[in-house]
This record gives sequence, structure tokens and C-alpha cells, in this order.
Amino acid sequence: MLFRSVGRIVQGWEIKNGHYVLTSSGETIGLVDFFRPQQMRYISQGRVTPKGLRPDAFFITRTRGSKTETARAEFDWDHGKILYGHARDTKIGALAEGTQDLMSLAYHFSLSPPPPGRVQIPVTTGKDLDMQEIEILPEEVIDTPMGQLRALPLRQIARPGKSHFALWLAVRYNYLPVRIHHFDREGNRAGEQVAIEIRVGDERELAQR
Repeated sequence: MLFRSVGRIVQGWEIKNGHYVLTSSGETIGLVDFFRPQQMRYISQGRVTPKGLRPDAFFITRTRGSKTETARAEFDWDHGKILYGHARDTKIGALAEGTQDLMSLAYHFSLSPPPPGRVQIPVTTGKDLDMQEIEILPEEVIDTPMGQLRALPLRQIARPGKSHFALWLAVRYNYLPVRIHHFDREGNRAGEQVAIEIRVGDERELAQR
């Protein structure tokens, strides 16, 4: 199956004084942008700990045509609660240790690459909160626009009626994500994100964390 480029995504990761900010801005391009324009923005903020990322807040904004949807998640670690959902439909749930948001999940693994096996992690999309099972596979070499790279593959275990993903973390680039495959509810591959460039402002700081 041939996949054509239908969008552009720019992601940023800033770490300062033990805190992080993750941003992702995406937009459709080409014919897709003409017929079905869409823009997305994700923001995850929190702290860097010895066990990985610990989100404090997550925001998502999605614009389709003239309609904009927003959702958020706020992590209250002191009281073990998480607030999430749309502005008019807010929910409160129990906040388990290690909970991640949709943005922080991949970068959480980059700080402490796990050995092969399976792990269960609570993850919020801003709209909901769900337990996800992630399988970590042995390293492999993949082709990317940046050349061949050693990568650590991670795969979300598919569940009936749920979309899922697979991603690859580049060993050479501090295990940052360089490829993501998206699968629809029927298990069909619905899209792919591939990194074409990675810029690291302070490689020494990343390497020490």
C-alpha cells in the first residue's frame, strides 16, 4: 500500500530545571488540506523524575474546518486524582502512579528505555483515561529519511473496537521517537509519521537525564 504525505507535524521538547514542556503542532497539506483541512495541537507539561516523565497538565486542540474541539487533563498527584474531558463534560478519576498522557508516553520511554517485554500504563488522551498494554520488542534497524537507524520498537496491544499504534525510538538520538504507525479500529494501518530531522539543543543535558 502506498502512503502519500498528507500532513506536517512539528514536535518540540524542552527540559529546564527538572520540568519539561512537550508540544506538537500538525496540519494537513496538499489536496487533503483543500478538501478536509485539519489542525491539531498538543501540549504536555510536567516534571522529569528518576522514573521518567510525570505530567501535570495535558491539552489538546483539534480544528476540522470551522469546528474546534478541545480537551484537557490535569494531574493532581498530591491527592491521587486526575481531571479530564471536554470543558462541558469534565470527569474525575483515580490517578495511578506512572500515568502518562498521549504526548508524554513516547518521551517517557526515551528517558528510561525498558527491556523487551510487556508493561501496562494508564494513559489519558485528554478526553478519556484508559489502561494500555505496551509490548517492547528487540532492537532493529529501520530505514528513515535520516538514514538507517537502530531503533527500539514499541507496540500497543490491540483491543477490540479500539485504535492503536506502534512506534520506534532511535537509539542514536537518545531514544526519541522517529516513526509512528497508526491503526484504525479494524486493525488496518491508517497512517504513518516519520521524522525527517531531529535537532537537539543540548545533547549533554539529554544524555545526563
